[in-house]
Amino acid sequence: MRVLHAGEKINRTQNENIVALLGPVPRREETSHYYGNQQALDLLEASGFEGLVLVPVRRGCTFYNMNDVQDEDYMTREMQWNGEMFQSVIDAGVKGAFAFWIPRNKHMQARYTEQEFYDLVPKYPENVVMGIPKNAENVEPLIQYCVQSKIDIHDNLKCFAQAVVQKFS
Repeated sequence: MRVLHAGEKINRTQNENIVALLGPVPRREETSHYYGNQQALDLLEASGFEGLVLVPVRRGCTFYNMNDVQDEDYMTREMQWNGEMFQSVIDAGVKGAFAFWIPRNKHMQARYTEQEFYDLVPKYPENVVMGIPKNAENVEPLIQYCVQSKIDIHDNLKCFAQAVVQKFS
């Protein structure tokens, strides 16, 4: 399993599986313990995922603090990378997945993640894997949309990671 983070060159080989690991990121250091990407990556690897995982967060980052950004082009580069990430998964067809893990709470409201979900599901429902933990807050509209779109919801991170791997089996 290869992992690339925001800002790193995306270089997918021809028949390589590719997953965009999507979900909210805490906005303050004191809430960074809510961020679960490393655990998701560990579970994907333990579940036997073979391929490329794209993480739209800088390597080593566990929270976003826009007050620390000194570079005025930072957001432009981040949005360009996100666009490349989405296009790489779309171009992969059946070898691509948008894996949404949405542990929404008052510290991670997932507004951007939710918008990505609503943008992608109508066009690429077969490429979406959805995870919403049982203790997630204010997720009823997402759950209803998943039910209407016939997208299974996985309520723990281990099952979510296994579902991502099974998508490529």
